[in-house]
Amino acid sequence: MHGHWMRAVGNRLRRNLTTRLILLLALALLVITGFNDYTRLVREREQLVKQTREDERVFAETLALAVRYNLRRGRTSDELEGLLEEIVARPGLAAVVIYDPDAGVVARTVAPGAEAPTPDDLVRRSLNQREAVSSLADSASGRILRYVQPFRWPGGRTGAIEVQQTLREM
Repeated sequence: MHGHWMRAVGNRLRRNLTTRLILLLALALLVITGFNDYTRLVREREQLVKQTREDERVFAETLALAVRYNLRRGRTSDELEGLLEEIVARPGLAAVVIYDPDAGVVARTVAPGAEAPTPDDLVRRSLNQREAVSSLADSASGRILRYVQPFRWPGGRTGAIEVQQTLREM
């Protein structure tokens, strides 16, 4: 009788120990795969931001050429506003602004729910250095990728176009 009871307790302890080991191994596996998935998602997000930055650069350069052409043809601010309003329908686009050489706003269009951009140090730096500038910024509507593309203004000075792309989906 006494031996039967000891065997039952021993079997129960072995089963509990086996169950605990299996649960600990499963937990370790979940932690490892979770960490691996997290790091993979971070890398993919960085790649998406890099690709979005490149797409925004190409878009801003193309738009700068179109605006430069329109300015040389003597288009008014209202006509430029009309051009920009058609463009803001692009998915993820938050705002597009055309700045004159003095960082004054010539034309601007803003997607619904986005903040209207104003000339700041980023725009002035791009105008002064005549180089494109890109930055990530946080706003009330989420993370924004800003790209400022300078272009030749009539009369030899430099104007700029700012394109803001939301990263809300990323």
